[in-house]
Amino acid sequence: MTQKNPTEIERALAALPAKAPAALKDFVKTFYTKAPAEDMAENDALTLARAAQSQWALTTERTPDEAAIRIYCPIEDENDWPLARTVIDIVQDDRSFLIDSVVAEIVRQNYQIVTLIHPILHVTRGKDGKVSSVSTEPSETTQPESHMHIHLRGILSEVQCEELLMGLQSVLRDVFIANRDWPAMREKLRAAQNEISKAPAQFNDHLIEEYQAFLEYLYDNNFTLLGYREYKFVERKGEIVSETIKGKSLGLLGDEVKPVYINEARKGLSQ
Repeated sequence: MTQKNPTEIERALAALPAKAPAALKDFVKTFYTKAPAEDMAENDALTLARAAQSQWALTTERTPDEAAIRIYCPIEDENDWPLARTVIDIVQDDRSFLIDSVVAEIVRQNYQIVTLIHPILHVTRGKDGKVSSVSTEPSETTQPESHMHIHLRGILSEVQCEELLMGLQSVLRDVFIANRDWPAMREKLRAAQNEISKAPAQFNDHLIEEYQAFLEYLYDNNFTLLGYREYKFVERKGEIVSETIKGKSLGLLGDEVKPVYINEARKGLSQ
């Protein structure tokens, strides 16, 4: 459960540089307004201030549709911030699957998360892309942006940070593609329902209705659609092989090079 943390926010504000601009101070208040009290309490004032500063910098520097990522070790990279952890800051347009995907990649690389602060902030940008306002509440002129401030246990090496960065960039690209093609993939379910309705008469009507009901269930946001690909099966040298139908792939299966099905010989069927 989230709640406001006036004391912790005041501590963070007090730890900002003496000449911190008003826009940064406003951002600190907004960034932490809905942060869980336990996450605020377990971090000192300097850490709270520096976290918000890093998030603010990424927010103002990035362009819309761009995922801004920074991975660093404060005790080594920041002269006056003796935090013996590895920090990940991410700012990007809010999309489905973000948190689960980022956490899964971190766990896949065998790192332990000790802090995760993830507010969704609503940002107004001018035609030039520059930030003009940030709020915790949406309006007609704002766009939701996802902010992730993560602490990992221990200090990663430069090589480890680079590998983690590449992994997170790849994951965020996948998230973008899956979200972009989600509506088109749902329409493929509708097209499949239509095709089933044209099934030859020898197929049992009850089964046809059952299949269509199942597709309707999937269409009603009860299944996560991540990729779609069409194949045609042809005979070649006496064997049945599959070929990808060009221009018909969507989502995470949109890359025509990647095989979908793998047989026992570890060969993709989309050769």
